[in-house]
Amino acid sequence: MENAGLMSWHVERSEEEIAEMKELAEQGNAAAQTEYGKCLLFGKGVEVDGDAAYALFEKAAEQESEIAKMYMGHCLLYGIGVTKSEGKGYTMLDDALNYNYPNSGSSQPQAGYSNFQEEDLCQLFWDLGDALENSLGVVRNYRVACYYYDMLNSWGHPEGAERRANFKKFLFFYRKIN
Repeated sequence: MENAGLMSWHVERSEEEIAEMKELAEQGNAAAQTEYGKCLLFGKGVEVDGDAAYALFEKAAEQESEIAKMYMGHCLLYGIGVTKSEGKGYTMLDDALNYNYPNSGSSQPQAGYSNFQEEDLCQLFWDLGDALENSLGVVRNYRVACYYYDMLNSWGHPEGAERRANFKKFLFFYRKIN
Protein backbone atom coordinates (compact mmCIF):
# COMPACT_ATOMS: atom_id res chain seq x y z
CA MET A 1 0.00 0.00 0.00
CA GLU A 2 2.26 2.76 -1.21
CA ASN A 3 -0.44 5.40 -1.66
CA ALA A 4 -3.86 4.80 -0.19
CA GLY A 5 -5.39 7.48 -2.39
CA LEU A 6 -8.41 9.41 -1.23
CA MET A 7 -11.10 7.60 0.71
CA SER A 8 -14.62 8.84 1.42
CA TRP A 9 -13.49 10.21 4.79
CA HIS A 10 -10.67 12.38 3.46
CA VAL A 11 -11.49 16.08 3.55
CA GLU A 12 -10.54 17.93 0.37
CA ARG A 13 -8.77 21.28 0.79
CA SER A 14 -8.98 24.41 -1.37
CA GLU A 15 -5.87 25.97 -2.90
CA GLU A 16 -6.17 28.84 -0.41
CA GLU A 17 -6.38 26.47 2.56
CA ILE A 18 -3.38 24.51 1.33
CA ALA A 19 -1.31 27.67 0.81
CA GLU A 20 -2.19 28.90 4.31
CA MET A 21 -1.42 25.50 5.87
CA LYS A 22 1.92 25.34 4.08
CA GLU A 23 2.88 28.83 5.27
CA LEU A 24 1.88 28.10 8.88
CA ALA A 25 3.64 24.72 8.73
CA GLU A 26 6.86 26.44 7.63
CA GLN A 27 6.49 28.74 10.66
CA GLY A 28 6.38 25.69 12.96
CA ASN A 29 2.64 25.44 13.70
CA ALA A 30 2.06 21.80 14.71
CA ALA A 31 -1.59 21.67 13.61
CA ALA A 32 -0.69 23.10 10.19
CA GLN A 33 2.27 20.72 9.88
CA THR A 34 -0.08 17.81 10.51
CA GLU A 35 -2.80 19.02 8.13
CA TYR A 36 -0.37 19.90 5.34
CA GLY A 37 1.36 16.56 5.93
CA LYS A 38 -1.99 14.83 5.36
CA CYS A 39 -2.35 16.74 2.08
CA LEU A 40 1.09 15.52 0.98
CA LEU A 41 0.45 11.98 2.20
CA PHE A 42 -2.83 11.46 0.36
CA GLY A 43 -2.48 13.93 -2.52
CA LYS A 44 -5.18 16.28 -1.29
CA GLY A 45 -4.71 19.20 -3.69
CA VAL A 46 -0.94 18.64 -4.02
CA GLU A 47 1.40 16.03 -5.43
CA VAL A 48 1.90 13.03 -3.15
CA ASP A 49 5.21 13.32 -1.27
CA GLY A 50 5.57 10.71 1.46
CA ASP A 51 9.03 11.89 2.51
CA ALA A 52 7.87 15.47 3.10
CA ALA A 53 4.68 14.26 4.80
CA TYR A 54 6.59 12.08 7.26
CA ALA A 55 9.04 14.91 8.01
CA LEU A 56 6.13 17.24 8.84
CA PHE A 57 4.45 14.63 11.04
CA GLU A 58 7.74 14.14 12.87
CA LYS A 59 8.07 17.90 13.53
CA ALA A 60 4.48 18.14 14.77
CA ALA A 61 4.89 15.05 16.95
CA GLU A 62 7.89 16.70 18.63
CA GLN A 63 5.36 19.36 19.69
CA GLU A 64 3.13 16.63 21.18
CA SER A 65 0.59 16.44 18.35
CA GLU A 66 -1.22 13.15 18.93
CA ILE A 67 -2.72 13.29 15.44
CA ALA A 68 0.75 13.63 13.91
CA LYS A 69 1.94 10.64 15.95
CA MET A 70 -0.94 8.60 14.55
CA TYR A 71 -0.01 9.52 10.97
CA MET A 72 3.63 8.67 11.73
CA GLY A 73 2.31 5.23 12.70
CA HIS A 74 0.52 5.02 9.35
CA CYS A 75 3.73 5.90 7.51
CA LEU A 76 5.79 3.41 9.51
CA LEU A 77 3.22 0.64 9.00
CA TYR A 78 3.38 1.00 5.21
CA GLY A 79 6.91 2.37 4.76
CA ILE A 80 5.83 5.78 3.41
CA GLY A 81 8.60 8.38 3.70
CA VAL A 82 10.43 6.24 6.23
CA THR A 83 11.84 2.73 6.51
CA LYS A 84 8.95 0.32 7.01
CA SER A 85 8.51 -0.85 10.60
CA GLU A 86 5.19 -2.64 10.97
CA GLY A 87 5.63 -3.30 14.70
CA LYS A 88 6.45 0.30 15.57
CA GLY A 89 3.74 1.58 13.22
CA TYR A 90 1.09 -0.63 14.80
CA THR A 91 2.19 0.40 18.29
CA MET A 92 1.82 4.09 17.39
CA LEU A 93 -1.64 3.45 15.94
CA ASP A 94 -2.65 1.51 19.04
CA ASP A 95 -1.37 4.38 21.20
CA ALA A 96 -3.59 6.76 19.19
CA LEU A 97 -6.55 4.48 19.80
CA ASN A 98 -5.85 4.44 23.54
CA TYR A 99 -5.49 8.23 23.52
CA ASN A 100 -8.94 8.62 21.94
CA TYR A 101 -10.67 5.80 23.79
CA PRO A 102 -9.10 5.74 27.27
CA ASN A 103 -12.02 3.72 28.66
CA SER A 104 -11.92 0.31 26.98
CA GLY A 105 -15.72 -0.05 27.09
CA SER A 106 -16.38 3.16 25.18
CA SER A 107 -17.37 3.19 21.53
CA GLN A 108 -17.04 6.97 21.17
CA PRO A 109 -14.04 9.23 21.68
CA GLN A 110 -13.97 10.87 25.08
CA ALA A 111 -15.82 14.17 24.75
CA GLY A 112 -13.61 17.20 25.15
CA TYR A 113 -10.50 15.05 25.46
CA SER A 114 -9.44 14.35 21.90
CA ASN A 115 -8.91 16.78 19.04
CA PHE A 116 -9.07 14.01 16.43
CA GLN A 117 -11.61 14.71 13.70
CA GLU A 118 -13.72 12.07 11.93
CA GLU A 119 -11.18 12.00 9.09
CA ASP A 120 -8.42 11.04 11.53
CA LEU A 121 -10.48 8.47 13.41
CA CYS A 122 -11.59 6.82 10.16
CA GLN A 123 -7.99 6.61 8.96
CA LEU A 124 -7.03 5.13 12.33
CA PHE A 125 -9.78 2.48 12.14
CA TRP A 126 -8.84 1.65 8.54
CA ASP A 127 -5.17 1.24 9.42
CA LEU A 128 -5.87 -0.84 12.53
CA GLY A 129 -8.30 -3.06 10.62
CA ASP A 130 -5.80 -3.52 7.79
CA ALA A 131 -2.99 -4.34 10.23
CA LEU A 132 -5.14 -6.88 12.08
CA GLU A 133 -6.44 -8.42 8.85
CA ASN A 134 -3.00 -8.77 7.26
CA SER A 135 -0.85 -9.32 10.35
CA LEU A 136 1.10 -6.07 9.93
CA GLY A 137 3.06 -5.69 13.15
CA VAL A 138 0.44 -7.57 15.16
CA VAL A 139 -1.06 -11.05 15.37
CA ARG A 140 -3.86 -11.52 12.82
CA ASN A 141 -7.31 -11.03 14.34
CA TYR A 142 -10.18 -11.02 11.86
CA ARG A 143 -12.82 -10.43 14.56
CA VAL A 144 -11.30 -7.12 15.65
CA ALA A 145 -10.50 -6.12 12.05
CA CYS A 146 -14.18 -6.63 11.20
CA TYR A 147 -15.13 -4.49 14.20
CA TYR A 148 -13.15 -1.57 12.74
CA TYR A 149 -14.60 -2.11 9.25
CA ASP A 150 -18.12 -2.22 10.73
CA MET A 151 -17.39 1.02 12.59
CA LEU A 152 -16.38 2.73 9.33
CA ASN A 153 -19.51 1.45 7.62
CA SER A 154 -21.74 2.63 10.48
CA TRP A 155 -20.23 6.11 10.09
CA GLY A 156 -21.32 6.11 6.44
CA HIS A 157 -18.07 5.14 4.72
CA PRO A 158 -18.62 2.36 2.15
CA GLU A 159 -14.99 1.23 2.21
CA GLY A 160 -15.72 -0.39 5.58
CA ALA A 161 -18.57 -2.47 4.12
CA GLU A 162 -16.44 -3.40 1.12
CA ARG A 163 -13.64 -4.75 3.33
CA ARG A 164 -16.13 -6.38 5.73
CA ALA A 165 -17.71 -8.27 2.81
CA ASN A 166 -14.50 -10.33 2.61
CA PHE A 167 -15.36 -12.08 5.89
CA LYS A 168 -17.99 -14.47 7.16
CA LYS A 169 -18.80 -15.11 10.80
CA PHE A 170 -18.83 -18.72 12.01
CA LEU A 171 -20.10 -18.91 15.59
CA PHE A 172 -17.68 -16.57 17.38
CA PHE A 173 -14.97 -16.54 14.73
CA TYR A 174 -14.48 -14.80 11.41
CA ARG A 175 -13.06 -16.34 8.26
CA LYS A 176 -11.76 -14.53 5.24
CA ILE A 177 -13.79 -15.67 2.24
CA ASN A 178 -12.25 -13.50 -0.50
